[in-house]
Amino acid sequence: MYFFTDEERKFLVRGLLPKAREQGVADELRGWNWHQPPLAPIYELRLGVSEVASGYCPT
Repeated sequence: MYFFTDEERKFLVRGLLPKAREQGVADELRGWNWHQPPLAPIYELRLGVSEVASGYCPT
């Protein structure tokens, strides 16, 4: 686990967070876009969750 130094924490709190709050989030990234069709996989082959996660999670 990585912990910020005091200098990094000050930069985050006094620099990056206020700038991020000013810019906000683009509307197309918020929630669901009802005016656009849902995303579909580009491949015809569909994988189950167990097929994807079994390499990473033993349970």
